[in-house]
Amino acid sequence: MNIIKKLFGNKNNEKQKTKIDEPEYTIEEKLKHKVYPRIKNIESQNFDRVYHKPLGGDLTLTFVQDINDRLTYIQKTEVEQLKHLINEWENNIKEVEYDLFTTEEWNGLIYFNEPNDYSNEKIFDLEFVNSVCNTLNTDKVVFSISRRHRMQVTSYYNDFKDNESFFWKHFSIWRDSSLSDEVISEYVLVGEKGKGVTDIAHLGFRMNLYERDGQYLLSYSVFDDGDSPIGDKIDFADIIEKRKEKITYK
Repeated sequence: MNIIKKLFGNKNNEKQKTKIDEPEYTIEEKLKHKVYPRIKNIESQNFDRVYHKPLGGDLTLTFVQDINDRLTYIQKTEVEQLKHLINEWENNIKEVEYDLFTTEEWNGLIYFNEPNDYSNEKIFDLEFVNSVCNTLNTDKVVFSISRRHRMQVTSYYNDFKDNESFFWKHFSIWRDSSLSDEVISEYVLVGEKGKGVTDIAHLGFRMNLYERDGQYLLSYSVFDDGDSPIGDKIDFADIIEKRKEKITYK
């Protein structure tokens, strides 16, 4: 069994099924609960009703509360009455515990955050980004948040082979339809020590694994219009630098 499926395959299945249009609660009840950030893909449904702030790329930021052990989204009609609670979301995400770990398979190349409802949203916690950088002995990292409980991170300065392994894992998890949690993004994000998450980048390619003469080989497919990001030599850092945009959530 794939190591990612072992780690994450059945995590919080009930909450994974929570939809963006779940039952509403009264303002009086919502005023009793903290507000947390919730990263969503821009193609998620019901954004005509749900309060959200574009982050960049294919991501937007919604806001949720855990009421009666169910996540409920802040509606646009509730913003004015809950604004003071929404404004505390950055402090609240800092309080969420995290647990960085690697596996025998990845042996310090890739680190994961222990799966929970806010695994991905910890990228907004400067202390978390600093901790990741310290663990990887670097000042700059690349985050993958391809699915709800699949935050993984590696050093920005890896050599080609290690970066290729990271991005292959990123795309594999992103498109694995057997996984039960929601798809978030095929974009990657850049974090810097002392600055937090700063940029988001669409890579402009996807990776595929095929068999030839009994060997499994990686191939790249480019689907963007215009100049191909893949040349005679693949430079992942250069691709990110040319294609990145600032992430905005303030």
